[in-house]
Amino acid sequence: MGTLTTNERDALEDVFLSIQPEKNSCNIFKNNNNYITNSFKVAKTGIKKAKFYKFICFFNKKKKNLSK
Repeated sequence: MGTLTTNERDALEDVFLSIQPEKNSCNIFKNNNNYITNSFKVAKTGIKKAKFYKFICFFNKKKKNLSK
């Protein structure tokens, strides 16, 4: 196979550049979707931990004696 001329090379670059944004938009959507689902998972575990710590802190509070 012979080498490409400059016109052919430029045409191939134009074709690849026109295809690339479509792939990037799909990848961006997939990455955002993964980021959102992971952030929801982290938020759920954070809420569970906060509820658990509030529960523990409720029982660990020391009762103050009433002064006369």
